Amino acid sequence: MNIKYFLAVSFLFQFISSAQNIFEGVLLDKATKVPVPNASILLMNGKVRVNDKYIDFSGKWHAGTATSTFDLNLTQLKGRISGSHCAVQLGGRKVDCALEDADVTIIGTANNSASVKVTFISQFSQNKGTATITKMNDSTIQWRILTKPKGEYYLPNQMVLKKQ
Repeated sequence: MNIKYFLAVSFLFQFISSAQNIFEGVLLDKATKVPVPNASILLMNGKVRVNDKYIDFSGKWHAGTATSTFDLNLTQLKGRISGSHCAVQLGGRKVDCALEDADVTIIGTANNSASVKVTFISQFSQNKGTATITKMNDSTIQWRILTKPKGEYYLPNQMVLKKQ
């Protein structure tokens, strides 16, 4: 059995309600020991209930410099993330973009963490790579390539994007 989360017992708060013991705690990621956002656990009468709302990565995200722009258009349905990208580099001389708004160039599965691993397809080389998208707050995400696609591509290796 692969255990991904554990209950932090150092912050248990006991309530006495109608002669029942009710404990509430924080769910931690086992690997990082970081609290899982938007997740809680309730232990009542020996029964565990988990609230695992997914962090929402949906939206249109943008970053730009003097000579480049990077846009992500992400949609999330429960834990499934899909979307497209558009990266313009070298003042417009190199473009790595989905041809149509409906084209899917990014897919991934959210696991109730602030970071999601996605697979993307460079539209310049038509090769796959992997990246993480980390939600820093409601208006900011960070893109970081983990595995570069083979051949020429123009998605940034790392970029902070703001919600539009």
